[in-house]
Amino acid sequence: MNMDIKRTAPFVVIAFCILVAMASRTITYDPLRTFSSQLEHTVGVLLNFSIVVGVIMQLWMHSRNISNRKPNAWGYSIATVITFIIFVIFALSYGGTGSVMYQALYKGTLIPAHWAAEGFLVFLFFSATYRGYRARSIESLLMVVLAVISLIACGPATRAIFGESLRLNAIYDWLNAVLSTGVNRGILMTTMVGSVAFMVRVLIGKQRIMSE
Repeated sequence: MNMDIKRTAPFVVIAFCILVAMASRTITYDPLRTFSSQLEHTVGVLLNFSIVVGVIMQLWMHSRNISNRKPNAWGYSIATVITFIIFVIFALSYGGTGSVMYQALYKGTLIPAHWAAEGFLVFLFFSATYRGYRARSIESLLMVVLAVISLIACGPATRAIFGESLRLNAIYDWLNAVLSTGVNRGILMTTMVGSVAFMVRVLIGKQRIMSE
Protein backbone atom coordinates (compact mmCIF):
# COMPACT_ATOMS: atom_id res chain seq x y z
CA MET A 1 0.00 0.00 0.00
CA ASN A 2 1.43 3.34 -1.08
CA MET A 3 1.56 5.94 1.68
CA ASP A 4 2.13 9.65 1.14
CA ILE A 5 4.22 10.60 4.15
CA LYS A 6 3.57 14.32 3.56
CA ARG A 7 -0.16 13.80 4.08
CA THR A 8 -0.07 10.95 6.56
CA ALA A 9 2.45 12.38 9.06
CA PRO A 10 0.46 15.55 9.93
CA PHE A 11 -2.71 13.49 10.45
CA VAL A 12 -0.90 11.04 12.72
CA VAL A 13 0.73 13.77 14.81
CA ILE A 14 -2.47 15.79 15.22
CA ALA A 15 -4.55 12.69 15.94
CA PHE A 16 -2.07 11.69 18.65
CA CYS A 17 -2.13 15.17 20.22
CA ILE A 18 -5.93 15.27 20.16
CA LEU A 19 -6.22 11.86 21.78
CA VAL A 20 -3.75 12.77 24.53
CA ALA A 21 -5.49 16.10 25.22
CA MET A 22 -8.94 14.52 25.33
CA ALA A 23 -7.77 11.63 27.50
CA SER A 24 -5.98 13.88 30.00
CA ARG A 25 -9.16 15.87 30.54
CA THR A 26 -11.42 12.87 30.96
CA ILE A 27 -9.19 10.34 32.77
CA THR A 28 -7.83 10.98 36.26
CA TYR A 29 -4.31 9.67 35.79
CA ASP A 30 -1.41 11.87 36.90
CA PRO A 31 1.28 10.53 34.50
CA LEU A 32 -1.09 11.10 31.57
CA ARG A 33 -1.81 14.67 32.67
CA THR A 34 1.90 15.30 33.16
CA PHE A 35 2.64 14.00 29.67
CA SER A 36 -0.19 16.14 28.25
CA SER A 37 1.22 19.22 29.96
CA GLN A 38 4.70 18.52 28.57
CA LEU A 39 3.19 17.98 25.14
CA GLU A 40 1.41 21.35 25.35
CA HIS A 41 4.70 23.05 26.24
CA THR A 42 6.35 21.35 23.26
CA VAL A 43 3.60 22.54 20.97
CA GLY A 44 4.11 26.05 22.36
CA VAL A 45 7.80 25.94 21.47
CA LEU A 46 6.96 24.73 17.97
CA LEU A 47 4.40 27.51 17.69
CA ASN A 48 7.14 30.08 18.31
CA PHE A 49 9.15 28.59 15.45
CA SER A 50 6.08 28.71 13.23
CA ILE A 51 5.69 32.41 14.08
CA VAL A 52 9.28 32.99 12.93
CA VAL A 53 8.58 31.13 9.69
CA GLY A 54 5.40 33.17 9.23
CA VAL A 55 7.30 36.44 9.70
CA ILE A 56 9.91 35.36 7.14
CA MET A 57 7.22 34.39 4.64
CA GLN A 58 5.39 37.69 5.15
CA LEU A 59 8.57 39.70 4.61
CA TRP A 60 9.35 37.67 1.51
CA MET A 61 5.85 38.25 0.11
CA HIS A 62 5.97 42.00 0.78
CA SER A 63 9.47 42.26 -0.68
CA ARG A 64 8.17 40.64 -3.87
CA ASN A 65 5.28 43.11 -3.99
CA ILE A 66 7.75 45.98 -3.63
CA SER A 67 10.24 44.66 -6.20
CA ASN A 68 7.50 43.89 -8.75
CA ARG A 69 5.59 47.10 -7.94
CA LYS A 70 2.37 45.14 -7.69
CA PRO A 71 -0.58 47.49 -8.38
CA ASN A 72 -2.58 48.60 -5.32
CA ALA A 73 -0.30 46.56 -3.03
CA TRP A 74 3.33 47.63 -3.10
CA GLY A 75 2.70 50.91 -1.21
CA TYR A 76 1.05 49.04 1.66
CA SER A 77 3.89 46.52 1.57
CA ILE A 78 6.44 49.31 2.02
CA ALA A 79 4.51 50.68 5.02
CA THR A 80 4.25 47.19 6.53
CA VAL A 81 7.98 46.44 6.18
CA ILE A 82 9.02 49.85 7.54
CA THR A 83 6.69 49.48 10.54
CA PHE A 84 8.01 45.99 11.24
CA ILE A 85 11.64 47.15 11.11
CA ILE A 86 10.91 50.11 13.42
CA PHE A 87 9.23 47.87 15.99
CA VAL A 88 12.11 45.38 15.89
CA ILE A 89 14.67 48.17 16.38
CA PHE A 90 12.76 49.65 19.30
CA ALA A 91 12.29 46.21 20.89
CA LEU A 92 15.99 45.39 20.62
CA SER A 93 17.12 48.84 21.76
CA TYR A 94 14.74 49.60 24.61
CA GLY A 95 13.59 46.17 25.71
CA GLY A 96 10.31 44.30 25.44
CA THR A 97 6.73 45.38 25.88
CA GLY A 98 7.44 46.75 29.36
CA SER A 99 9.71 49.58 28.18
CA VAL A 100 8.39 53.12 28.05
CA MET A 101 9.56 53.77 24.49
CA TYR A 102 8.03 50.57 23.17
CA GLN A 103 4.73 51.30 24.91
CA ALA A 104 4.75 54.84 23.51
CA LEU A 105 5.28 53.48 20.01
CA TYR A 106 2.65 50.83 20.53
CA LYS A 107 0.03 53.23 21.89
CA GLY A 108 0.85 55.80 19.23
CA THR A 109 0.53 53.49 16.22
CA LEU A 110 -1.17 50.14 16.73
CA ILE A 111 -3.95 51.30 19.03
CA PRO A 112 -5.05 54.18 16.73
CA ALA A 113 -4.82 51.81 13.75
CA HIS A 114 -6.94 49.28 15.62
CA TRP A 115 -9.66 51.81 16.39
CA ALA A 116 -9.54 53.11 12.83
CA ALA A 117 -10.19 49.58 11.60
CA GLU A 118 -13.02 49.26 14.13
CA GLY A 119 -14.49 52.47 12.75
CA PHE A 120 -14.52 51.03 9.24
CA LEU A 121 -16.13 47.85 10.53
CA VAL A 122 -19.00 49.88 11.99
CA PHE A 123 -20.26 50.58 8.48
CA LEU A 124 -20.16 46.87 7.69
CA PHE A 125 -22.08 46.14 10.89
CA PHE A 126 -24.76 48.66 9.95
CA SER A 127 -25.03 47.19 6.47
CA ALA A 128 -25.32 43.64 7.79
CA THR A 129 -27.86 44.76 10.41
CA TYR A 130 -29.96 46.49 7.77
CA ARG A 131 -30.01 43.40 5.57
CA GLY A 132 -30.69 41.07 8.49
CA TYR A 133 -33.41 43.13 10.15
CA ARG A 134 -35.60 43.68 7.13
CA ALA A 135 -38.96 42.30 8.21
CA ARG A 136 -39.56 39.85 5.39
CA SER A 137 -40.52 36.94 7.58
CA ILE A 138 -41.78 36.19 11.08
CA GLU A 139 -38.23 35.45 12.28
CA SER A 140 -36.82 38.75 10.98
CA LEU A 141 -39.82 40.65 12.38
CA LEU A 142 -39.15 39.12 15.80
CA MET A 143 -35.49 40.18 15.54
CA VAL A 144 -36.57 43.75 14.71
CA VAL A 145 -38.92 43.90 17.72
CA LEU A 146 -36.24 42.59 20.09
CA ALA A 147 -33.65 44.97 18.64
CA VAL A 148 -35.95 47.98 19.12
CA ILE A 149 -36.71 46.96 22.72
CA SER A 150 -33.01 46.50 23.46
CA LEU A 151 -32.01 49.83 21.87
CA ILE A 152 -34.67 51.80 23.73
CA ALA A 153 -34.03 50.07 27.07
CA CYS A 154 -30.24 50.44 26.78
CA GLY A 155 -30.39 54.10 25.80
CA PRO A 156 -28.35 56.29 28.17
CA ALA A 157 -31.29 58.58 28.91
CA THR A 158 -34.06 55.97 29.08
CA ARG A 159 -33.55 54.81 32.66
CA ALA A 160 -32.66 58.34 33.78
CA ILE A 161 -35.92 59.79 32.41
CA PHE A 162 -38.38 56.99 33.04
CA GLY A 163 -36.59 55.15 35.86
CA GLU A 164 -37.99 51.75 36.66
CA SER A 165 -41.52 52.77 35.68
CA LEU A 166 -40.89 51.93 32.04
CA ARG A 167 -41.85 48.32 31.48
CA LEU A 168 -39.31 48.01 28.64
CA ASN A 169 -36.54 47.94 31.24
CA ALA A 170 -38.05 44.87 32.91
CA ILE A 171 -38.61 43.24 29.51
CA TYR A 172 -35.01 43.89 28.51
CA ASP A 173 -33.70 42.56 31.82
CA TRP A 174 -35.73 39.39 31.32
CA LEU A 175 -34.50 39.01 27.73
CA ASN A 176 -30.91 39.50 28.82
CA ALA A 177 -31.13 37.17 31.84
CA VAL A 178 -33.27 34.39 30.37
CA LEU A 179 -33.38 34.28 26.58
CA SER A 180 -29.85 35.55 26.04
CA THR A 181 -28.44 33.03 28.52
CA GLY A 182 -30.26 30.19 26.81
CA VAL A 183 -29.07 31.28 23.38
CA ASN A 184 -25.48 31.59 24.58
CA ARG A 185 -25.60 28.10 26.06
CA GLY A 186 -27.04 26.76 22.81
CA ILE A 187 -24.23 28.41 20.85
CA LEU A 188 -21.65 27.02 23.28
CA MET A 189 -23.08 23.50 23.03
CA THR A 190 -23.19 23.72 19.24
CA THR A 191 -19.60 24.92 19.16
CA MET A 192 -18.43 22.06 21.37
CA VAL A 193 -20.31 19.46 19.32
CA GLY A 194 -18.85 20.94 16.14
CA SER A 195 -15.35 20.83 17.64
CA VAL A 196 -15.74 17.17 18.59
CA ALA A 197 -17.08 16.39 15.10
CA PHE A 198 -14.10 18.18 13.57
CA MET A 199 -11.69 16.21 15.76
CA VAL A 200 -13.35 12.94 14.79
CA ARG A 201 -13.11 13.82 11.09
CA VAL A 202 -9.42 14.63 11.54
CA LEU A 203 -8.82 11.35 13.38
CA ILE A 204 -10.44 9.25 10.67
CA GLY A 205 -8.76 11.19 7.87
CA LYS A 206 -11.90 12.78 6.42
CA GLN A 207 -10.94 16.36 7.23
CA ARG A 208 -7.95 18.06 5.64
CA ILE A 209 -6.11 20.40 7.94
CA MET A 210 -3.57 21.60 5.45
CA SER A 211 -4.16 23.03 2.00
CA GLU A 212 -2.50 21.32 -0.87
